[in-house]
Amino acid sequence: MASFCASCGERRLSPRDLTIRHFAIEASRQVSDLESGLLRTLRALITRPGLLTREYMSGRRRLYLSPFQLFLLCNLAFFIGEKGVGASVLSTHLTTHVSQQPYSPLARRMVDAAIRQRGETEQHYAAAFNATVDAQASTLVIAMVPLFALIFAGVEWRKRRPWLQHLVFAFHFVGVFLLLFIALGALLIAGALLGDRVLGVDASRLIEEYENTLVPWFMTGMSTLYLTLGFRCAYGDGWVGALIRGVVVSSLLIVVLFAYRLILFFTTYYAL
Repeated sequence: MASFCASCGERRLSPRDLTIRHFAIEASRQVSDLESGLLRTLRALITRPGLLTREYMSGRRRLYLSPFQLFLLCNLAFFIGEKGVGASVLSTHLTTHVSQQPYSPLARRMVDAAIRQRGETEQHYAAAFNATVDAQASTLVIAMVPLFALIFAGVEWRKRRPWLQHLVFAFHFVGVFLLLFIALGALLIAGALLGDRVLGVDASRLIEEYENTLVPWFMTGMSTLYLTLGFRCAYGDGWVGALIRGVVVSSLLIVVLFAYRLILFFTTYYAL
């Protein structure tokens, strides 16, 4: 009898395949394969910018997680870590929307009108808004991916690269920065906890500094470095061209973040 089914290609089962022991062996092998693939992917993502995109576009895909899988894992890690450090870089609570953004005057008027219509205090409205925004933020982060893909297509327009290449690189770029954001937050919290004991530093003030000041500087500096290396590896750019493109894209990071926060505000506002 043939070892594989001629119709579906599946291996024919034997009595041994139906045992608990075989099930456990298969489960452990799958977990091991997942762990090795995840570690290999994360190592390439962080230490070799652009490599995953180049490998994916070259057809070498089995060794790594897919761009979308990797993004989902980075997104999950970010929002778990963000809650752990008590920050709201991407969740963006109501106070940030109505007082610290370019669209804050519009947001303030809309919120005031909603509060009057609902007949409740601003504190109650803010509690409902913040709970809703926390639920929506992790899903809406993916809106950054096509925005960056458009930017990558713009700075690489002369080479006429496939749209898929820009999209894949955008998934990788957003994913690595979600990880780097939370790593910075963890370092700041660790420093704050140490400062509370040694220097008397207020941890809450350090977290606020992280959200409002250090994040933009961190985004700009680290993105320029990462993108310069990424453009060289993923697109084959020369050093000068890669650096120029890295600086251009980095200068647009704040614009993308503002666009994300604006989308998040409107989706949350109309969801209440």
